[in-house]
Amino acid sequence: MRTVAFCLFSLAFLFLGAPQAKAWGDYGHIAVCEMAYDMLTAPARAEVDRILKKDGEYSTFKVACTDEDNPPKLRRLEHFFNLPRDRLFIDGTECPQASASPCLISAIMKDWTALRSGQSSDATKAAKLKGLGHWVGDIHQPLHISFADDQGGNLINANARCSYGLHSAWDTCIFVSRFLKIVITKETPFAEVLDRITAVSGDLRKGIRPEERAAWGDDNPWQWAKESYQIALQPGVSYCIMTNGECWYDDERRTYQGGRKRSVRVTDEYLDAYAPVVEQRLSQAAVRLAHMLNVAFDPAYPPAEP
Repeated sequence: MRTVAFCLFSLAFLFLGAPQAKAWGDYGHIAVCEMAYDMLTAPARAEVDRILKKDGEYSTFKVACTDEDNPPKLRRLEHFFNLPRDRLFIDGTECPQASASPCLISAIMKDWTALRSGQSSDATKAAKLKGLGHWVGDIHQPLHISFADDQGGNLINANARCSYGLHSAWDTCIFVSRFLKIVITKETPFAEVLDRITAVSGDLRKGIRPEERAAWGDDNPWQWAKESYQIALQPGVSYCIMTNGECWYDDERRTYQGGRKRSVRVTDEYLDAYAPVVEQRLSQAAVRLAHMLNVAFDPAYPPAEP
């Protein structure tokens, strides 16, 4: 069985600066799934526990949600949703790549359908449970709804308070610096890191207002992608530069084709400005994941109106 300790090296390596293509890094995925687990109904939580225990690979749901990144699985295309630079909105449910290619939206719906099916084996349910927990986190990270040529901001440098790429700043740096607020090295015991993530997750969950939970608890992944894309295109995020109605890589090049990379200064002001956005996206992901698992595993959900 993989316990939380298996992530120690990968998490420390992530924070110390390895270029990443993960949404939220393992830290954010753990936070999303910890919050979602706490919002499950008793029958849904019992079924999640049963599936994971029988599968035997992970001891907790929150760590199981990192599975698709540790090590990278074969479902590479399902971690993101790429758009052409002249498309500034999302208004439909289909993947924007070629019809035969999957994406985040199709991954979420495929795995959720399998979890709701009475024909799925426990082994299938375990794989889809890990997948769904991961994909719902991914789709709420704004730079996973982005452009292929710059790899979702991985080919944009970041400097000042965060480094190793704009994508990594959104994956990990904002969350660690503004929420975890601890210094993590390779010598940091993972139990200490996990305790901090758990405490922060509890605080974030308690901060979700009932009216927000009611408003966010839908099952329309393309709408979640639309929200992320709207954030990614905000001028302050500095992901792209709006030119002639298109989202250019910089003011000289429409797309990134190699060579000189541009840099974004991710300052304390940047981190402070987007910490509330990260908080909302993590919270929305948790609410929506909990909703999907409650629907899949609790026949009495949602409760009848009084």
